[in-house]
Amino acid sequence: MNWLGVAPGTYSVSFSDVQAFETPAPQLVQVTSGNTTTVTGNFVQDGFLRVQLSPAGLPGTISVDGTPRDDYGMWQYIPNGTHQVCFGLVANFTVPACQDVSVTSGNTANVTGNYISNPGAPGANNFGMLRVTTSPAVAARIYVTPSGSTTPIPMDQWGLSWVKLTAGNYTVNFSDVLGFETPAPKLITITNGATTTVVGNFVQDGFLRVLESPAGTDGPFWWTVCHVMTLACGSTFHFISSLHCTRCALTQRRVTPARQAVRPKT
Repeated sequence: MNWLGVAPGTYSVSFSDVQAFETPAPQLVQVTSGNTTTVTGNFVQDGFLRVQLSPAGLPGTISVDGTPRDDYGMWQYIPNGTHQVCFGLVANFTVPACQDVSVTSGNTANVTGNYISNPGAPGANNFGMLRVTTSPAVAARIYVTPSGSTTPIPMDQWGLSWVKLTAGNYTVNFSDVLGFETPAPKLITITNGATTTVVGNFVQDGFLRVLESPAGTDGPFWWTVCHVMTLACGSTFHFISSLHCTRCALTQRRVTPARQAVRPKT
């Protein structure tokens, strides 16, 4: 935002998710009359962790740093550093040992869990399964938060392939995807022996561009979308497809433009 005029007071500034980066935490800022408050959102680039199982097609649960992320395989952006990858029980196979893997910005770390045939070995029990897809298929990161916890677990990208979870209540969230409206969180219940299916419906945005004339109009100015102050005039951004009203605020020595109705196209 470029010098957006707002009333004095305390505000919370949040940032949307950007694929392959860790989203900065919200920041509380104090705006005072006649002064400029500057906020910087520091996005840290992730690495990419790919986990495969051998033989392929085994329903082993892949855990990273002690929390399950997906079954069968995993391709996930993940913060830099050393992470521990572990594998779940599969009937008639010996479980691979946990592996420590180093993940660095912009690079892919590969891990393979090699299951060895062992007839009679026990499999997992007392679990339900969670299947998550997105519509349309987008590279959203799925988060699952157990009931009573305030810490979302970052799961796999794109979807979850029947991941095993302990019975209980959970909240499923989706990361933001550029050009789409993010689905609302979904409350779910996992029961033993059953599969819970969740679909994240991403609605494609249109694109709204507002220009001022003459270009470079001086003085404090901004524009609103249906009475909500948004960005400085002359800005562009993604917006949900619908009918909206826009209006530029008063500028020095200029007549305020009339309100205009627009409908962004998807």
